[in-house]
Amino acid sequence: MTRNEFLFSGKGRTSRKDYWLKYVLPMLGVMLVVVLVGVALYLAMEEAAIPILAIIGIPLYIVVLWIGCAVSARRFHDRGMSGWYVALFIAISIVCNVLAALPNEMIVLIGSVVSLIAGIIQFVILGCLPGQKGPNQYGDDPLNPSDSIAETFE
Repeated sequence: MTRNEFLFSGKGRTSRKDYWLKYVLPMLGVMLVVVLVGVALYLAMEEAAIPILAIIGIPLYIVVLWIGCAVSARRFHDRGMSGWYVALFIAISIVCNVLAALPNEMIVLIGSVVSLIAGIIQFVILGCLPGQKGPNQYGDDPLNPSDSIAETFE
């Protein structure tokens, strides 16, 4: 799988090792650099930096979101699960963020707890649990690609 396919394609499977080494760790580095550049720009330019940060930040956010969805979908595939679970977790996050804006403290608390639980579940599924051994409906085993999916379903 090429670097572009790894980052932008939701087809196939991705191992935990590739998920951590090729996605999570580099993305943490990118986020650190973005935050440091943003803070430095804001300290240097104050209020004038906000439109510049928005012009740079919004397209960057869209690209990072796409990459996150693609890689996460392939991790779900590696577990034998549909990539549409990515959309489910995004929907849960959006709903919980909307609830957090409401004035009712109990609803905010419930939304926060649900968001935390969903995040933990997603972390465990994507980052901790091993993928299915052998090929599955989403492709060959990334750890043992010599087992062909064609042989399994013949």
